[in-house]
Amino acid sequence: MNNLYGLSLEESKKVPGLILKLSDILSYSLYESSADRISLYKEIKLIEDFIALEQERYGNRMNIDFELSEELDETIEIAPLLLIPLVENAFKHGVKEATEAIPIRIYLGHEEQSLVFEVSNQVPDGPPVVRLAKQGLGLKNLQRRLELLYPRQHTLVTERKGDLFLAKLKLEYDA
Repeated sequence: MNNLYGLSLEESKKVPGLILKLSDILSYSLYESSADRISLYKEIKLIEDFIALEQERYGNRMNIDFELSEELDETIEIAPLLLIPLVENAFKHGVKEATEAIPIRIYLGHEEQSLVFEVSNQVPDGPPVVRLAKQGLGLKNLQRRLELLYPRQHTLVTERKGDLFLAKLKLEYDA
């Protein structure tokens, strides 16, 4: 909101498009998130809108690579808001304090009857291994939701390798 406010003071032509993206994100959070399942297409759109807002916020301090597998079926239905916490984490812990361009890689694909979502980002110096239990509320909430919604049908692995933080979610979906 502060970025939009600043841009509006400058009378930037970007403001209407950014407000529309923010509106879409808020609408999704309010209305779509109450559904049991949502199309993967809508989750992808949410991620794209979020990235667009963050790109405006951080500018050249980030370098995003968002890759969708060509064979990905965007009509697959999953529980809403499962993917965005991993993307939010990459920005929060990777770009927020950066003074130079930080790469963030996001991949969404599939293996057999499983959706594969991987997010990696550079992080500041720290301990060599980060365990899920030591993470903030976002990852803990995601893990709990996965346990409730996809018992024995998911894996979520997070780890730090050098200056990279990697998160990989594998989610079995209904055919």
